[in-house]
Amino acid sequence: MKARWMPMLLLVALSTAAQAQVRCGSMVVPGRLVERNCDAAMATRVAGDAAGEVNRYLSPTCATLNDGIRTASRQGNYNTVYELRKEFARKCADEVNDALSRSYREREQAREQRESQKRQAEEAQARTRAQAQQCEGMRDVIQSRRKREAALNPTEVAALRQFEAGYNERCLR
Repeated sequence: MKARWMPMLLLVALSTAAQAQVRCGSMVVPGRLVERNCDAAMATRVAGDAAGEVNRYLSPTCATLNDGIRTASRQGNYNTVYELRKEFARKCADEVNDALSRSYREREQAREQRESQKRQAEEAQARTRAQAQQCEGMRDVIQSRRKREAALNPTEVAALRQFEAGYNERCLR
């Protein structure tokens, strides 16, 4: 009897906090199940996507296979999972890289947008604080000059009135 070579699967069950990684060429594929076969590892990565986020970018056939792998894995149908992964790798290998890239880019853009909004909010708060401090300083100057207004010459009184007008425009609007 002739021995047939079967791909060796290395299954590693990981918690959601820990993620395994397999290197397939230049691509790092994180996932819940790790396999030595890179095509199967890509299928595992896509199937391990609990939210099915990548399915949005896959064709209906590949999305159905991905869902089948995910549900069969949960039910422990390992022979079915193996066959589905082989079919998925054969039919969807090119599509998977594009889908993962698009999904990654979308998440990156969302993250950058959140960071930008956060940075803008922090800058607005800093401007508000700076303006409040400036108004407080102007108010202190006005109060100290009003206390000694009788001792001021007409030019200084005019400057005080102009300073008050600036304060009213900037701080009391």
